[in-house]
Amino acid sequence: MYTEISTRNPLYRYAYYGATVMYMGRWASYPARIMMQFVFTDALKNAIAPERITEAKLYLWDQSTDTTRRTVNVRVPKNIWTASTITWNNNPGYYDSSWNGVARPAPHTISGDPGWWAYPYMRDLVSAMLRNYQDTSLPRTLHEKRGIMIKLENESVGLKTLRSSNHSENRPNMSITYMTSSPSSQYGIAWPYRDRPAKNPNCVGYALCMDSAVIPLFNTGNVTLSETAAAALMTDYLIDNGYVSSMRKLSSATSSISSNEYRACFRIQRKAVYIDDIGTYGFDQYHFLVQTNTGAWAHKMGDSASQLLGNINPSTNAAWWTYVVSMSTPTLYYAITF
Repeated sequence: MYTEISTRNPLYRYAYYGATVMYMGRWASYPARIMMQFVFTDALKNAIAPERITEAKLYLWDQSTDTTRRTVNVRVPKNIWTASTITWNNNPGYYDSSWNGVARPAPHTISGDPGWWAYPYMRDLVSAMLRNYQDTSLPRTLHEKRGIMIKLENESVGLKTLRSSNHSENRPNMSITYMTSSPSSQYGIAWPYRDRPAKNPNCVGYALCMDSAVIPLFNTGNVTLSETAAAALMTDYLIDNGYVSSMRKLSSATSSISSNEYRACFRIQRKAVYIDDIGTYGFDQYHFLVQTNTGAWAHKMGDSASQLLGNINPSTNAAWWTYVVSMSTPTLYYAITF
């Protein structure tokens, strides 16, 4: 389901009247935005576990006369809405950061070339929508009828024209890539290497197959923890906040795992440092690596682009652990279950 809202016609119901194109940007001196919902079939809901999605891309057909490259933002609306009745005046607004643990997707550039345009950062939103079908009380869920709002980052200039679901051809569509269990694989449900540019996600989000950053921050006071206690800060945080269902400690990088698990490793500081953001001592130094479905290891260092490290031994490749400087733990290996 789609619609468009614009201050040019603040009471007009674009979806109700079957508009075949959608506008976003500056339309005749007025801002215009696109609203979309994704109602998944029962077959798809039964086939795909939300946590096993590795990639989700939204494809839109661009037929703009505006040939300038422009930055696009995708946001989560503040409430559910109905395509046939929504207008600019009654639209629910949108969250500019995160909602219910679902972070806003990274911005992406729409080219000036006509044809298919792919927005590549839908993975976390689609997972949250499918998770809502399973249990509305789960964290990081998103009601499918909230959908998404799509807008140009700068709404004061430029206009993009995209085909709607009412068009006779090249309608909006979504591609979803997901993992399936392979009992014969020694790498469990590990996914192929995910090439991610700078910005989001960070190392934790990347190791959890997400497109958004996960930033644990531990207010512990001025303490020095044992290896076990420091590791528990991280594992308890990820489990308690619903990012994973379990993290089973492994003795090494080659310890066996089950078909529904994958391997990741991390180091975390043991001695607290003063953190300006919280105004006291705590823990904010850690780094993650994740194993791919070929056995190679990969990571993403903060805002830097992801890297495929190859078939390394993470315990002896100290260069990747330089961020953790305050009495680091050794490399800790885990079998993770979503």
